[in-house]
Amino acid sequence: MYLENNNVFNTKDISHQMISNYILSEHFENRKIAGISAEIIGLRKFISYLEDRNLTSYSNIHFACITKKNDIRRIVTTYNDAQMSVLLESYHDFPSNLRNKAIYLLALRCGLRMCDIFNLKFENIDMKNKTIHIIQKKTNVALSLPFDSEVSKAIIDYLLNERRKCDCQYVFITSIGQVRKLTHNTSIRTFRRFRSLKKEDQPNQFGIHILRRTFASSLLTAGADVSLISAALGHINNATVDKYLSTDKQKMKRCALSIDLFPYEGGLF
Repeated sequence: MYLENNNVFNTKDISHQMISNYILSEHFENRKIAGISAEIIGLRKFISYLEDRNLTSYSNIHFACITKKNDIRRIVTTYNDAQMSVLLESYHDFPSNLRNKAIYLLALRCGLRMCDIFNLKFENIDMKNKTIHIIQKKTNVALSLPFDSEVSKAIIDYLLNERRKCDCQYVFITSIGQVRKLTHNTSIRTFRRFRSLKKEDQPNQFGIHILRRTFASSLLTAGADVSLISAALGHINNATVDKYLSTDKQKMKRCALSIDLFPYEGGLF
């Protein structure tokens, strides 16, 4: 539409200046950076496609498709005590209740990523010493984490009372259909658990990863060192923990300085 409005009907007539003018046009005004970036990236791919097929007169005009980095920092979402209590309640009408509860607890008490929970094998769990030993899928770094009696009980409860009899080496498997390990396509719907709460008490976001964030936030609130939290999360860089600082409300309140610390003399003018 922009090209037609500028009397351009042939891709051979598209120039660097024309692309730059389009990006600066009112089409992109008052839009979120993420949306702008997504559209410009798509435009760049399309222009590159035209260049590869010699459908443009100018070379490398796709370089004119410059995107602005999205520097928006989102507030970290965590579950409160009431929400966690509801999440871990027993729901007998769910065919995968015990499995999901064990998964929730591994994320909440150990801070494991969902991919690492799904990849857990029996050889990774030391029940005697209550320790998990894994190689993280995301970072390929070894990680050893302790777990408490609640996690231990949940895993055993699932293995004895719900998990199907099979030779699969993975701890968590499908509850129906072909027996196989869980994948990213497996539905672990946490939002169904919050239906008993009033709408205003329900969390704004849902998902296993929020349990991992809640784990990090609880460690921070308990006074754990940043390096310890980073190690527990399996992060390579301690700086990645900084985003959780805002979840410690009590310490954040200390950032609000008293006006008494800024004395002034004289009147209003």
